[in-house]
Amino acid sequence: MTNKIRPMIEPGVYFDMDEETYHAAEGLAPEDARESVRQSIAAAHRLATSGIREAARRVAGAGHELCGCAVLVGTGMPDWSTDEILAVHVRMHKAEGELFRDVLVAGARACGLEATTLRDKAALDDATKMLGLTRARLDAHLATLGKSAGPPSYAAELK
Repeated sequence: MTNKIRPMIEPGVYFDMDEETYHAAEGLAPEDARESVRQSIAAAHRLATSGIREAARRVAGAGHELCGCAVLVGTGMPDWSTDEILAVHVRMHKAEGELFRDVLVAGARACGLEATTLRDKAALDDATKMLGLTRARLDAHLATLGKSAGPPSYAAELK
């Protein structure tokens, strides 16, 4: 037992920055590990959908129309079982990164949004092709959006 504060994010589901989906299951008996991962993935899907729905509500409340979203995606991963992922530590990191992206895409679609995926290593080039813009024009649009959105909410905490 630790003295860490673990906030409850929904009934019976606690969030711990130090224990992500697969890392939290590391060291558990195989069946318990598989169940832990299953429950964590289900909770991640619920939380992503809820968070995206709330963000969409805030956007609409500010008088804007939300028409879609884009998610940077990785290279994907083999169809490893939970046991195979837990057997190799680096696979846990890969699986958690892919899970994060997957739940964002699924959450957006569950909220009725068009979710576009962009390869993280080529996102800007892919976006210019999809939008029919030059790179300079896309950069200008992104700079304008960034100024209107303001700094990330955690930026003040970094100062």
